[in-house]
Amino acid sequence: MRKLLIRTLSQLSKLPIIGKTFWLYLAAAAAGDSARAIQAEQYKYAFHIVQRFEGDEIDDPYLSRCQYHLGYLLFRGLGTEKDTRRAIVVLERAASNGSRNAIDFMRQRSKRLEKGETGEHFQPNM
Repeated sequence: MRKLLIRTLSQLSKLPIIGKTFWLYLAAAAAGDSARAIQAEQYKYAFHIVQRFEGDEIDDPYLSRCQYHLGYLLFRGLGTEKDTRRAIVVLERAASNGSRNAIDFMRQRSKRLEKGETGEHFQPNM
């Protein structure tokens, strides 16, 4: 039943006028599903769920949470190949879209880089 709901929301999100509303509903479902998948160490599934939200520039808490999850997976190489550069871009986008975790991570990363530490050892937390 849940797969049917996700598939329906995905199709409705393509509608010209009200599609954005359904896209945000889809992001809300994906934020919860990806968090549960990460907790269960089902990283490939979590990556599959959140990768569709990578480029969105909508200020929405669920969408920014999806982007944070994606950045987390990319940074750590969980469920996908490790890609630190792409992870940083996604985490910056998540921070600009309002993700508190992403904002905290970017601040702490910036402080560490100013001190001359490499950013590779400092990773986002779930």
